[in-house]
Amino acid sequence: MDRAEQLRRWLVATLASDDFSIAPASDDASFRRYFRIRRGAAQASLVAMDAPPDKENCAPFVHVAHLFAAAGVHVPTIHAQDLEQGFLLLSDLGDTTYLDALDEHNAGRLYEDALAALLRIQRASRPGSLPDYDRELLEKELRLFPDWYIARQLQRELDTTQLRTLEKTFSTILDNNLGQARVFVHRDYHSRNLMVCEPCPGILDFQPRFCATPTSLGTRNASSIGRSATGRGPGPGGCRSPVISRISIGISSGWEPSGSSRCWGSSRAFRFGTARTVI
Repeated sequence: MDRAEQLRRWLVATLASDDFSIAPASDDASFRRYFRIRRGAAQASLVAMDAPPDKENCAPFVHVAHLFAAAGVHVPTIHAQDLEQGFLLLSDLGDTTYLDALDEHNAGRLYEDALAALLRIQRASRPGSLPDYDRELLEKELRLFPDWYIARQLQRELDTTQLRTLEKTFSTILDNNLGQARVFVHRDYHSRNLMVCEPCPGILDFQPRFCATPTSLGTRNASSIGRSATGRGPGPGGCRSPVISRISIGISSGWEPSGSSRCWGSSRAFRFGTARTVI
């Protein structure tokens, strides 16, 4: 039996009906697939996740969904699950991403919502609930900058002095980062994984997640700066991050266009205390 038929039979048993339609809902960079389930005009649509258990593990998604929901942010509700088969039935957060919706009129409001949700996630942090974002993982992700941006994108080779400077910089970043308090982090908190819905934002793609410092996101996404700086980020023409927000005790946000070109997808700059994070 193929996966499509296996999913259909599971849905029939779960919904106690075969009166529904199945259509692809979105793509994913992993082996997970998502399908929108429609059951008629009177009922809300649902989303089925198909995660083949020999390739994907749904348990981290379920665990983090519960943690984030308890934090008071909007994540998909899990209506049914079968971890052995690799199926989840989720509430539907719609198909309008921040990337689709962002413009100069609504960016301030949308990112205030996103920052408020991020603070709620951090304030709900509990030691031992998620794996630690350790030095080895942080260093691996820092390497994306020289390996992918400098070498692959720019096709440049750093000289001995530049390499020494980069290594010293990485070491300083890691020492500073690992000396800070740890909170829950969402490793892909960006405009493709934030949905415009009520309440806003809906948050997707939060597995696997870690306990790390608030500045860890900037470490992971150093290469995003390179992608947007070359105009490879999605969005009309452009390459520069339009939104810079600062978080201290409360939230303040501002719309700061930098030139006529704008890049909505790859680079979003925020500050946690004094450390910049690109998401």
